[in-house]
Amino acid sequence: MRKIQRFGLNYGIGGIIWTFLMWGIGAHDIDAGKAMPWIESSYQLICVVWIVLAMRAVKKANKGFISVGKGFRTGAGVILIGQTIYSLFGFVYRNIINPDFILSKIAQMERSLEGKEDQLAAAGINVEEYIQKAIDVIESPMSIVWEMVSTILVLLIVTLIVAAIIQNKKTYKNEFRKDDFEVELDDDELDIDDDEYYDDSDSYDDSSDD
Repeated sequence: MRKIQRFGLNYGIGGIIWTFLMWGIGAHDIDAGKAMPWIESSYQLICVVWIVLAMRAVKKANKGFISVGKGFRTGAGVILIGQTIYSLFGFVYRNIINPDFILSKIAQMERSLEGKEDQLAAAGINVEEYIQKAIDVIESPMSIVWEMVSTILVLLIVTLIVAAIIQNKKTYKNEFRKDDFEVELDDDELDIDDDEYYDDSDSYDDSSDD
């Protein structure tokens, strides 16, 4: 359990450091380049590294053995702890530390749709309504909850795959030999008094002698 907590904290604290790093390089600026969202989302790959390290630590502590179920539970624990910390900080970051974060996300979303108006119109999608709905989702206080849930679900699937790859089950051989069940006892071990033995032939009354 301590290993899960430790790697879960590493996950969450690492996410906080990553957020400030992305802020520092301008990934959260309104005029950030199109590649910045991809760079920012790459932290999920680092999260997978924390999950793998946690599983390997549990496997090592268990003398090289770990089942799929144990590996999955380990990864799930790391994800729940780490992503909860990361999401709670994200709420504070968006609303207090960097309120312009929401505006930068809207600007990035609008730039991602540039040149795609004809494609959306051909698909019967009203571009203005599509953009407005996307803005409403981004500005919603529940957006961070949906991001948290979606991230957890994706990482749980990844965790299951990783657990299946690194599993190493214990095997038990049910091999028994006949000699394993043979017990030799001496007279001393039996603890039987010789005086208790008697020949009941003396007390046998043979009626044929009469």
